[in-house]
Amino acid sequence: MKDSLFAENRVVSLERGWLYMESYKETEGEPVVIRRAKALRHLLENHEIVIDDYDLLAGNRTAKPRAGVISLEMSPYWIDDELDVFPTRPQDTFDISDEDKAYFREVLLPFWSGQSLNDWYQAHIDEEVAEAERQAAVTEMLAACKQRGTHTAIESTLALSLDDPEALVAACDVFLIDFKIADRERSLEVVVHGE
Repeated sequence: MKDSLFAENRVVSLERGWLYMESYKETEGEPVVIRRAKALRHLLENHEIVIDDYDLLAGNRTAKPRAGVISLEMSPYWIDDELDVFPTRPQDTFDISDEDKAYFREVLLPFWSGQSLNDWYQAHIDEEVAEAERQAAVTEMLAACKQRGTHTAIESTLALSLDDPEALVAACDVFLIDFKIADRERSLEVVVHGE
């Protein structure tokens, strides 16, 4: 079973992106929370299900084992930035066909640009938070929050240079974050609460 799981290189799966796109096209004008719920339903009803002979538990998030699932509704931009280096990047390498790259750039990226969670965040960010990001005081923390979505709780300890603690507090307020400064100059304990 393990040999068959690792027999092929990992690939990028665009299935979630185009199924979510199909649903979002059908639900335009509806409240975001309803659109997200209907998109999930559409995904669950239309996702390709593969049951292999060796499976003890049937089903997977993708048709290919260990494929990379991309959540374009969160942010399509980092994917576009890394699309050509997925097979060679130092972490989590994935193969992606030229055909899939073209589909991503010609269909999925134009559709999701301007309506992802990252776009909403950028449109609503407070200037103090934006300045803190520019100073890189909270970039790692905010990137983790944005990448994982607002429904996931994250606990981590970050070593940060706290040049502007008030901007850091403002950034934390945006994501409902509690923090304790352990060493006022170097470290910060962060707990992120979901919505």
